[in-house]
Amino acid sequence: MRYKRLKKDKKIYNSFISVKDMDRCTGCRICELVCSLVHDGQCSSSLSRIHVEKDLFTGEYKIETCLQCKDYKCLSVCKIEAISIDKKTGIKLINSDICTGCEECKKACIFSNSRSRIVYDSKRKICIKCDLCGGDPECVKACPEKILIYNKRKS
Repeated sequence: MRYKRLKKDKKIYNSFISVKDMDRCTGCRICELVCSLVHDGQCSSSLSRIHVEKDLFTGEYKIETCLQCKDYKCLSVCKIEAISIDKKTGIKLINSDICTGCEECKKACIFSNSRSRIVYDSKRKICIKCDLCGGDPECVKACPEKILIYNKRKS
């Protein structure tokens, strides 16, 4: 099975986006709009692979996106192998040509909460998630407060 072979590969990198100083987030959601514009050709927070949430009790913002985790349960549950790992970057990718939209990856995500890091696109009937723009995340470049950081780490 492809999953086991890749898990043992010591050359695979895990890259991810982190937040430098969440207190500086203004909630402008430019990261969301740029993400959906780049990937889907339209500004739509529902199609964005990064999400800005506001805690209504504290007024604080929280940014959520796929953390490209080392355990990658989303990949292991995909029966049709629509999720793969780019060997060069370590980015977990959903192949939209293969994905059937069963949402098993979304259910398996260990970080799933009220808003999963894997999103179901109801128009195309597929699941989508952050692909780090192939190693050059547009959300990081577009953030006016420069709080998003692209991290690359070895597994």
